Amino acid sequence: MGRRSGISSTERAFRKVFADTLRRVIGNQRGAASRAAAELRISRQAISLYLKEKATPSAEVVRKVCKQWALSLDVNGNIVSEASFALQDTGPVSVPPLQLRLLPDALDSLNDENIKVKIARKVGESVDLEVRIEFVR
Repeated sequence: MGRRSGISSTERAFRKVFADTLRRVIGNQRGAASRAAAELRISRQAISLYLKEKATPSAEVVRKVCKQWALSLDVNGNIVSEASFALQDTGPVSVPPLQLRLLPDALDSLNDENIKVKIARKVGESVDLEVRIEFVR
């Protein structure tokens, strides 16, 4: 959980997307946040910080949320249902700086997942990769 001042606009936007997604999936019934914290095995305080957009979730927390509620995180930082994710254009996309920082943490957290990486194209020192991660339920 990153509690620091001076966050980038990309990170601020991701916090908002994540908070909106959490609100949508856990609902606003009494005790919903506590139940979600228990299901995700994170603290109630962490859920509260995410909902208030005061902290950036780790890649592991994002993975848990996506797995729990059948969501996917696209390369633009949008959290979408797995059904709509499958319908998205799979053309090349630039990855925002926030997600580049999350990438090593995200890959470490993918213990039981099926990861397929393919080199799509190499030009000089640049490599375009195609990455597909299938979450095991």
